[in-house]
Amino acid sequence: MLPASPQALTGAELVAPEDSIAATRTGAARALHLQKPAALSLEPPLVIAELDDCPATLQFAEFVPLTEWRALFHDSPLAIAYVSLDLRLVRVNGRFAMLCGRMAGEILGRHCYEVCGEAPPDPPEGAAAAPQPCPSCRVAETLRTGAVVEFDRPHGRSILHVVASPVAERWGEVMGAVLMIADVTSERAQRQQVIEAQRLATVGTMTSGVAHELRNPLTSILGFAQLLRRRTDLPEGARSQLERIWTEAQRCDHIVSNLLKFTRRSGRAKAPVDVNRVVIESLDLLRHPLQASGVRVHQALHPQPLQVMGHFCELQQVVQNIVRNALDALSTVQGGNVTLRTFPRDASVLMEFENDGPPIAEPHKLFQPFFTTKEPGKGTGLGLSVSHAIVRDHGGRIEAMNAPGGVVFRVTLPRSPSPDAS
Repeated sequence: MLPASPQALTGAELVAPEDSIAATRTGAARALHLQKPAALSLEPPLVIAELDDCPATLQFAEFVPLTEWRALFHDSPLAIAYVSLDLRLVRVNGRFAMLCGRMAGEILGRHCYEVCGEAPPDPPEGAAAAPQPCPSCRVAETLRTGAVVEFDRPHGRSILHVVASPVAERWGEVMGAVLMIADVTSERAQRQQVIEAQRLATVGTMTSGVAHELRNPLTSILGFAQLLRRRTDLPEGARSQLERIWTEAQRCDHIVSNLLKFTRRSGRAKAPVDVNRVVIESLDLLRHPLQASGVRVHQALHPQPLQVMGHFCELQQVVQNIVRNALDALSTVQGGNVTLRTFPRDASVLMEFENDGPPIAEPHKLFQPFFTTKEPGKGTGLGLSVSHAIVRDHGGRIEAMNAPGGVVFRVTLPRSPSPDAS
C-alpha cells in the first residue's frame, strides 16, 4: 500500500532516481525532487513527487527520464511551444525559435504576439507602437474554452498549420496551451494542383462537347462563304461584308480548333526531341512578327542537345504561344527584350522565357481557359491553357512568375535517356 503522507515514509529507505520531470501547478516542466521507497515495486513504476511549489503535498507521477523528454520535445520535426494563460512563452523548442528568427533565450517569458504576432496597425504619429494580442488569435480561444483549435496561418511565403491543445490540471482547469506548428506549404500546393487538375478535366469535357457542336454549322458557314467569294458578280459593298463574314468565321474556327487541342490528348507515340531545335525553329517561324514588333530576342541555349520524349510540333506550339504572349505584353512599351534559355537540372530539361514587360497581376490564373489580360476581341484566353495541356501531357509543368524587371515563364520536362533526337 502506498503511503499517503510524508510521515508515512518515516523509517523507509528512500532513494533518489535519475533526473525526471513533471508539470507543476504553474505549468512549468521542471526537474522535481522525486523520492521512491526502495522496497516499493510497482508496474508501471511510480514515484512520489514532492513539488517545488507545493512542498507539503505528495503526488504520484509516472517516471519520465529527462533525456527522453528532451528528445521528444527538441528533436521533433514540429515547432512546439507552451504558452501560459496570459499568452507568455514558457517553453519553446529549437524549431519554434528558428521559425521566429530568434534564439530561444530571447523569446522565453515574452508574449507570443510580441515575437510572432500579426503586424499591428500604424500607431498615431508620435505614439509608440505597443504590442497587442492578435485580433484573430485562435490560441486565446483554446485557453478560454479548453477546446483543441486548428488553423492555417501565412508566414512570409509559407503556410503554417497550427494545432493549439489545452493543458489542464487534474481538476480540469486550463492552465496553458501547447502549440504544434507544421509547414504545410508544399502540401497545400499539391492539393491545389489536384483541385486545378480536376477543374480542368471538368472544363475539358464540357468544352469538347461544345466545340464539336459548333464545328458542324461553322463548316457550313465557311463552305458557303468560300463559294460566294468565287463569284465575280457581287457588288463591292456585298463583297466587303462577305470578307468580314469569312474573316470572323475563320477566327471562330481557330477558337474551336484550340478548344479541341485543349481537350484532346495526342494518340501518337512520343519520340526523342531536342528542345534546342524546338526553340530555334519556333523563332524562325516567328521571324516576321518579331521584326515588326521591334522586340530584341536573346538566346542562351545549352551547348549540348537536350532531349525529351515528346511531339516536336506540339512543343513548338508551346514555345510560339509563350513568345507571342511576350510580344503582346511588350506592345505597351518601346521595343523590349525576350530572353530564351535552355538548360538541364537533375533529371529534367528546362526552358525559360524572360521578358521585361509589366508584371502580371495574377500569374496563377494565366493557364486557366478563357482567362486573358488582353483587351476584348484581341485574345481568346486559350493559347496558354493549350500550352499547359500540352506540357502536362508530356509529363512536365509550366509556371509563370514575376521577377525583378519582368516576367518569367518556365517549362520543365522530363529528360530523355535516349541519345538520339528526331
